[in-house]
Amino acid sequence: GEQVEIGKRISGQAATGTTITGLDPTQAYDVYVVAVSSIGETFPAATVAPATDITDPTVSANPNGGSTAVAQEVTLTASEPGAEIYYTTDGSDVIMSGGGIADSATRYTGPFSIAATTNLVYAAIDPSGNASDNMRATFTITNDPVPAAPTFTAAPVAGKGTATVTWTAPDAGGTDLTITGYSVQAYTADGTAFGSPQTVDGDVTTLEYGGLSRASWW
Repeated sequence: GEQVEIGKRISGQAATGTTITGLDPTQAYDVYVVAVSSIGETFPAATVAPATDITDPTVSANPNGGSTAVAQEVTLTASEPGAEIYYTTDGSDVIMSGGGIADSATRYTGPFSIAATTNLVYAAIDPSGNASDNMRATFTITNDPVPAAPTFTAAPVAGKGTATVTWTAPDAGGTDLTITGYSVQAYTADGTAFGSPQTVDGDVTTLEYGGLSRASWW
């Protein structure tokens, strides 16, 4: 019968395998591998028994949805080298019922930002044409970032009518946000607020709280 030769050259001495695409699944093939150097090819060629890839890839997202106060940077990862990842952000399928890729799907090239509530759908296709399931993740972006609560580094240091408190600067609530100030309120032992809160700038993490009565517990 007719013989058709399909060749593929791989660069780099570290290469240990490859995927040959475009083969007819109804045909039988003989696969030969040769090493090529500046002075020629190895002889005879090594014979390789081809293996048919029928395993679907898997694909994951990090983070995989959730509710957050600020935009999220999403990374998609496929389980097989060489697999291409596609995604949509309107909830529509990436892999259509007939097996093709939807025209609305975007090819993944690197981490991307989701800044509004989004229904993300993503899928991967390996070099053999096997496709993953359509994976789904819902991102709810509330756009109401608030800073985390500061943490005291030690117990307050008591003085004459004063208490010195020190804390660690907390997460501001977003990469583009900064802490602009702190408000510190003293309470008596029974939980009653003492006077008005005392404030410091956002780059300060210690305060000597003055005006306290030495006859009370705080």
